Amino acid sequence: MKIPLKAKVICKDGEYGIIKELLIDPIKEKVTHAVLENKHNGLQVIVSINEIDYTTDSVITLEKSAVELDKYPPFLKIEYIKVPNINPNISYWGADATMGHSYTMFPYVVHDGTTSVEVTNEEIPDGEFKLRKGMVVKDHTGKKLGNIDELIINESSGSITHIVMRKGHLFGAKEIAVPNIHINRYEKDFVSLYIEEKAIDALPEVIIKRKWE
Repeated sequence: MKIPLKAKVICKDGEYGIIKELLIDPIKEKVTHAVLENKHNGLQVIVSINEIDYTTDSVITLEKSAVELDKYPPFLKIEYIKVPNINPNISYWGADATMGHSYTMFPYVVHDGTTSVEVTNEEIPDGEFKLRKGMVVKDHTGKKLGNIDELIINESSGSITHIVMRKGHLFGAKEIAVPNIHINRYEKDFVSLYIEEKAIDALPEVIIKRKWE
């Protein structure tokens, strides 16, 4: 089963939105959840990969309504934290008993109450990473090889069998299916492979056409 990143999501009511991210368990090397973004209200929710009924190269379908999907756990959680207000226009004066004259205390500001600041956090389950379209793929020396386009997983186990990597630019770009055995580790900002560029070029190219490209 292919899971294209940024694929269109179809629910019982019609088009819901897109796949925004995929969450993986790097120890088990399994895709566990998809982050879906509602195109109508921008809400992002976490849905188990087992909820996906059908996939193509550009679409996934779920037997849920938009209302039902919006009730799934949110991926983005907004919190409000209190921080002190700083008034840079007020100098704080004191007296120096040893010198016998007044002086200005650093840093020339005083606290003036508190205010609430909005902070948005991603609710990623413990021990999991997110994969997004365009994430960098590197060889074992740290050299960039390309960018992730999508994942191919075993439908029954949920295990990742290949990553589809885009290598090159514009008209010279090609998409290569990299078997899971070549994946060294998943990091927060990139995927590391055991092999180098010459070995990558020997892997089979895959042809994937998507409606949004």
